Amino acid sequence: MIMKERGIPLAIQTLEALARRLPLQHPSYEIIKSNLAKDKAGLRGEQSLDYYLQELDQESFGIFHDIRLTSSNYPFQMDTLILTNHFALIIEVKNISGTLHFDQKFNQLIRVSQDGREEGFPDPFSQVSQQQKRLQDWLNKEKLPLIPIETLIVMANPTTIIKANSSLSTQKLCHANRLPDKIRIFENRYKQEVLSTKNRRKLQKTILKKWLPANIDVTKRYNITKADIQPGVICPSCSSSPMARIHGAWSCRHCGTASKEAHLQAIEDYFLLISPAITNGELRRFLGLESRYTAKRLLAHLPSSGMQKTTTYSLPR
Repeated sequence: MIMKERGIPLAIQTLEALARRLPLQHPSYEIIKSNLAKDKAGLRGEQSLDYYLQELDQESFGIFHDIRLTSSNYPFQMDTLILTNHFALIIEVKNISGTLHFDQKFNQLIRVSQDGREEGFPDPFSQVSQQQKRLQDWLNKEKLPLIPIETLIVMANPTTIIKANSSLSTQKLCHANRLPDKIRIFENRYKQEVLSTKNRRKLQKTILKKWLPANIDVTKRYNITKADIQPGVICPSCSSSPMARIHGAWSCRHCGTASKEAHLQAIEDYFLLISPAITNGELRRFLGLESRYTAKRLLAHLPSSGMQKTTTYSLPR
């Protein structure tokens, strides 16, 4: 059963907002676009697993996507966590093309491109080993039953050529289409039931209660100020801005597109990049509105707190 769906990570949402709102000449613009492309490739890789996970017995497996917990004040994130009555499995997904050399001697991953150029990546075996330790510590801290924890590195790109120099790599590494076979190996290995179905469900509820979304401060990471973020409603058709508010709709001066909902993306961008709360006056300045009554109507769908001029609006929890 899918206990936590795979959504669009906050990191991708934030980078997309930055790509929309930063001037093209900003010093961080190109690195933001590059990191956004990498993060989207990683998400596509994770999504490619869903097809193979459908083969699992939905009553016997609890599946968590993009789960983030805290152990000893250090957050740790797992692409996919699978719980059964017999074992837990942490899956780290990599969507990297080319020929990959997993060097266990020096704990490094090297990609060789078609032109022979070599590029280094963080060692995924070290990553999952750390996740495994943190999960064990978290279970202990929460006074939850300890269960065997396995790890697996899954290559999402079927054309990736894998080369490794250790038996560990063959046991803990596979392409996505081999994932069901690997899980069956773990099922055969762990015959003894460690958790009752009742206790597994209790553990699953605890994980859902304790997981924390990532808190990303893009202003520090990319050296961005509020002044760098361009205001206005962006045209959903041609990406020009600002759109003008005319007769209850937004109109693009460049392509003529009219939209009644184009401001929704602008409000979301404000929450992602500037502040998790907004006032009527702040919205008017950001969208280029004059009427506080128009701004109030545009904010009516959001939860509010405070009275009159001190009212603030935020995203639904």
